[in-house]
Amino acid sequence: MLRIHFTSEDLARTRIATTADPLWEIALSMYRLAGRRGGSAFAVWRSRARHDLARTGGTATALRVLAPLFPSTSSYFPDFLTSPDGGLGLEAGVDAVLSTPWRLLRRELDKLAGRTGTPSWAWGLADGRRDAFHNLQHGLHTYFDTAIAPYWSDIQSMVDADRAVRGRAFLDGGVGGTLAGFRPVMRWEPPVLSLDHPVDRDVHLGGRGLVLIPSYFCWGRPCPGRSRTAAGAGLSDPTS
Repeated sequence: MLRIHFTSEDLARTRIATTADPLWEIALSMYRLAGRRGGSAFAVWRSRARHDLARTGGTATALRVLAPLFPSTSSYFPDFLTSPDGGLGLEAGVDAVLSTPWRLLRRELDKLAGRTGTPSWAWGLADGRRDAFHNLQHGLHTYFDTAIAPYWSDIQSMVDADRAVRGRAFLDGGVGGTLAGFRPVMRWEPPVLSLDHPVDRDVHLGGRGLVLIPSYFCWGRPCPGRSRTAAGAGLSDPTS
């Protein structure tokens, strides 16, 4: 269970992002592509995306680069792949990913290796190898352009519709009413927001606030933004 503790200042600084985050959509769609959870809901997208990704050697290579970083056998993937700068757009997000300090790269790749194994090419990231960073940059851009960008207008339409629902909840009940509206996937019992999580943990925002990020490809339960939760930003909202 993850319990997020709010102060009055945190409530004042809580907001819902205006758009989906390209880096989170890449990460979460990789799991939908593998067929884990939400199978029928994403069947049409999965079929089209697999066809488009297999159509050329370039996209197939991109998928081979990314797939081991988002292993279908585990819900864990390296946190640096969902930099908070993704909220500023794909280019800003990818630039931030590529600027991750090498110690953090090494630590998270070690963690991935301990759970599912790490692709050999990825160790070059921690060693500062230019070809490794080129592979990752190419993989993120090509996968997004092929599997997500063609559907971005539909994704944004769903985000806008969801924000309208949350906006009405805010008008009726303030931030507390908005947070209460996320049941059953999140439970608001002032001043604590709780959600299922594999690790029992308490996070005290300490006045930094929370950003709720709508996501098309999140399914079943919200996905805590690990580094961002610690830094006062957010959660992915699975309702879009």
